[in-house]
This record gives sequence, structure tokens and C-alpha cells, in this order.
Amino acid sequence: MATTPVWRDGVCSAHISNIGGTTLVTIAGSVDAASIDDFDGHLSAACATGARRVVVDMTDVDFLGAGGLASLRDAAQSVIDAGGAIAVTGPRAVSRPMQRTGLTGIVAVYDWLPTAFEAVGGRFRVL
Repeated sequence: MATTPVWRDGVCSAHISNIGGTTLVTIAGSVDAASIDDFDGHLSAACATGARRVVVDMTDVDFLGAGGLASLRDAAQSVIDAGGAIAVTGPRAVSRPMQRTGLTGIVAVYDWLPTAFEAVGGRFRVL
């Protein structure tokens, strides 16, 4: 498993990993006006690598604003248009705004990381 730290600014952090051919984008903190440009740039970069299986782990996200929802929608559309699959995992702070805006109609959100991996055709081993 290769892990590449992407950014850390005190508000939000991200890491991109490749686990068995599945790109895992791990986000922590708040996705708000202070961090949206970085979040969008790094999420877009992770999806633009040609990854056909992408999981966005937002388990440690405590706020997901409108800009973050738009970035997720755009990233999901990019992956889907390329014939891939994308899934998100996260708490209520992530799942609720995704459900309320209808984003879950494009990208599913799961409570458990291994389930999100399975949804995109990947495999995540719990040690």
C-alpha cells in the first residue's frame, strides 16, 4: 500500500493511497470555505489519474459544505464518465447533506470502509 500525503492546513487534511488497484482518498477535518480549493484540487487530481475505482473516506470529516458537495459531484461524474466506480464513506455530517441534496443518486455513501471498497469492485482487508 502506497500512501502519499497531499495537504495539511490545520482545517482539513487529505491523503491519497492505492490499495490493490483502488484509489483511496482519505479526508479529515472540515470541508468548508477555508479548505474547498485544496479539497477540490486534490480530489480532482486523484480522480484524474485514470483511476477506475475510487473510494473517498470521509470518516473523520466533521463538516461538508456546499462546495464540497459540488466537488464530490464533479469527481463522481468524471470517474463514472470514464467507466469507473466511486463511493464515499462517512458519518452523518457527510451522509446527511449528500442525501438531502440528492448526491447519493450519483455516488453512494456507506458507513463502513470495506463496504465502500466492495461497492466499487475493490477489496479492503481488515487486519
